Amino acid sequence: MADSGVTSVADWISSIFTAGAVGVSLWTTWLTSRQRRQDMENAARQRADEEKSRRQGIVHQLSFKLATLASECLNTHRDLNPHQKSPEDLAKETDPFEVVGTFSPNVGYDDTMVRGLATDEENLLMLLKQDDYLMDFSECLARHESIRRGLLEYKSRRDVVLTLMPPPQMVNGQIVSFFPTQQQMLELAPHIIPLGTMVVSSRQLSSVNVEMLTRLCKEFKPMMTKHFPGLNIHSISMEPTT
Repeated sequence: MADSGVTSVADWISSIFTAGAVGVSLWTTWLTSRQRRQDMENAARQRADEEKSRRQGIVHQLSFKLATLASECLNTHRDLNPHQKSPEDLAKETDPFEVVGTFSPNVGYDDTMVRGLATDEENLLMLLKQDDYLMDFSECLARHESIRRGLLEYKSRRDVVLTLMPPPQMVNGQIVSFFPTQQQMLELAPHIIPLGTMVVSSRQLSSVNVEMLTRLCKEFKPMMTKHFPGLNIHSISMEPTT
């Protein structure tokens, strides 16, 4: 009986220690699992924050490039219409001598702040399924570059034509310019007509660019806010112009 009692107590104590060990093991496992979940959640939050910061940077770059392109296109559009004529009056200006005579391009077209879209910027727009927006943006970039290079060529060729014009004369001590004679105009026509065509074509391309960029600027913030409500999105606007 005594041995049986001792055995029972030993078994009871052993059971207690076994249960305690199991409890400690379970507690340790729960703590480890909890810590792992917390680490995973923290890592997920860190990745989310990093992705948000990365996208914020891409969106800022996109807005900067769009604003820069819009600004340069607007300035070029104004340069192409130095007397700020209405579209109707500008359309009536078809005489190449008049067109070339009234349009002397400003300096600075050999330098531009406009930059093309980077791969991550294109990828972001495609990820958002804004393929049309990407295509229109890229089209405006290409058209602006075409206009800019065209104006550089126009300026160079116009400078050459000016050397063919009759020189100014002195009248009563003052320099007076004279209109070319009919014969001189005939001789200048092969040079002037292509230049006039270049200006008219550039004006038409510029009008298309301004119209398209006005829409792209208007759509930018609502589009990005829809996809990224937590980001700081800047508004971009283009002033209406003739």
